Amino acid sequence: MKINPVKGTADYLPSQTLLRDYLQNIILENVPQGYEAELVNQQLYVWVRGNSDLVADLDPGQLQVEVDLSNASTGNGLQRFAATVTFKGDNPEGVGIMGTQYSVAVRLHPAS
Repeated sequence: MKINPVKGTADYLPSQTLLRDYLQNIILENVPQGYEAELVNQQLYVWVRGNSDLVADLDPGQLQVEVDLSNASTGNGLQRFAATVTFKGDNPEGVGIMGTQYSVAVRLHPAS
């Protein structure tokens, strides 16, 4: 996992870091019965804010992405779903996830 520091522009954001490649931490919930879900995304970008030292020390494995497929259609077409990004366990002090507009692309296939 690569962490790329990016300087913030506002006083309340002393720094920001772009974290990427969270596929190993994506949980697909409520997959329709009789189907398998395939993640199409090769990476998911997540913005995290906080003091530059705290953000640099953040272990990317501390983040978890959950995707609810309960409203999925059962065709083979590509579908986009909202993704909820949270910290596993306790939220590290002084660090926060920015935004809520994350999404992933998923394709459903009949189970073999």
